Amino acid sequence: MIWGDFVLISGLILGLIFGFFLKRSRLCLSASLRDIYLAKKISGLYWFLLIVLTTSTIFFFLLTFKLIPIPDQQVFSVSSEIVGGLFFGVGAALASGCVTTSLIKLGDGRVTGLVSIFGFVLFALATNQGPLSPLNNFMQQNIVVTDNFRASLNFNPLLIVAPLLVILVVFIWHEQKGKKTVYPVPASNQKPLLRKKLNPFVTAGILGLVAGFGFYFSYQTGRYGSVATLGPLLSWQIFFSSFPHHFDWGEMFVAGLVLGSLLFTVLNGEFSFKDYTGNDLMKSFSGGALMGFGAVMGKGCILANGIVGSAMLSAESLLNIVFITFGLWLGSYVIYVRPQNKEKKL
Repeated sequence: MIWGDFVLISGLILGLIFGFFLKRSRLCLSASLRDIYLAKKISGLYWFLLIVLTTSTIFFFLLTFKLIPIPDQQVFSVSSEIVGGLFFGVGAALASGCVTTSLIKLGDGRVTGLVSIFGFVLFALATNQGPLSPLNNFMQQNIVVTDNFRASLNFNPLLIVAPLLVILVVFIWHEQKGKKTVYPVPASNQKPLLRKKLNPFVTAGILGLVAGFGFYFSYQTGRYGSVATLGPLLSWQIFFSSFPHHFDWGEMFVAGLVLGSLLFTVLNGEFSFKDYTGNDLMKSFSGGALMGFGAVMGKGCILANGIVGSAMLSAESLLNIVFITFGLWLGSYVIYVRPQNKEKKL
């Protein structure tokens, strides 16, 4: 196999690893941020930060040793990042997970995942080049600034992110010392490797390694960036409209996400097509639609902006993930907290 074939297939391999361990840990990227408000749990934030700092350390290591070039400075609209983040966050709360989670659901047989992805792709296309594109174009031209935060630093960010990663790992190790958790599975399941719930922080480290090295392998195919879902999902229209279709690294990664989730559920005897109510399907579609609109408006999702962009110290991505988090909290309030408060008053 030639090098070019390997680096392309590396997208599938890294996606498979990402999907497998994300499913195995039973964790969700959006839930880690949502539950800071909804369940008053801060541990999800540590988990999320561990992924970001691991990815960031590898990214700046690659830059320092010139294994990938310095990214170009981009311009972005402050207003579109705020609006896009809010819509994406509310949609993720409504769909019970971001689009990455929807792909994981698709892999384990949940129809809600497929419905959410359909809504995501439909409205992302409508916002990118369809009837909603004039609104998107208008928003992208408001309050435009240059994303020069990383370039403005007078030192190598590796000198900061690497020590922060070490401090976070030591802190988490101290907090987790002595804790043991076991995920309940059917008594007939005798697979010890899969029976025990994987420590979420081990998962975070693995996901961070995947996202970090994704920069290198993705660049080897001519694509600058790392793991993402928006661009690859938008390219599905090309897959269905042209033949033969040449898959890129991002599309291979997304395919790997689904296959990784499928692999775990099959090995663990969990794969099944479950029944859902019309309300469940409507919420999944609506949530996916809001995420599709918000992802195009904000130029990314939790995976691309919250992890990859934040790891690159992109001001655009950092702004977007802040408002995705606010959107998650707002959606959680409307969907969960407000109805419960009304019931208490009755």
